[in-house]
Amino acid sequence: MHDLRWGRGLLRLLDQVHVRMVIPEGFRMPESYSSRRAAVMTQATADELLALAERVEQAEKSDNALDVLVETALFQPGSVYTAIRANAAGTKVIYTDRAGNNVTCWAEDWTMDRRRIGTADALRARAHLIKDQGND
Repeated sequence: MHDLRWGRGLLRLLDQVHVRMVIPEGFRMPESYSSRRAAVMTQATADELLALAERVEQAEKSDNALDVLVETALFQPGSVYTAIRANAAGTKVIYTDRAGNNVTCWAEDWTMDRRRIGTADALRARAHLIKDQGND
């Protein structure tokens, strides 16, 4: 596992799932960007996604920390936001746009009762996709 020493709360969460930050080829952070909290760019493995799906299913109530992990695990870069990471406390997600600007947001409520099964299914589907592509 990568050594991420920029947040005690996040480190506890990262013992089980990596923060995922996708950086497209050719993307450069602005020279003015100097964060001591830069995340290691890694993608969750299929096994980590399956373990996260189990945690989501077993959650007894909505859990913001799990919501953050799910949000980062399910993130797909698009035309606006190219990367995602958790904040230092592991309580919010930080999206990075193509210009290198950061936007901090609450994660969606992935672990609410009515969404929990769909969330676990989405994580499993992503895990199987990774296995099928041979990226695990």
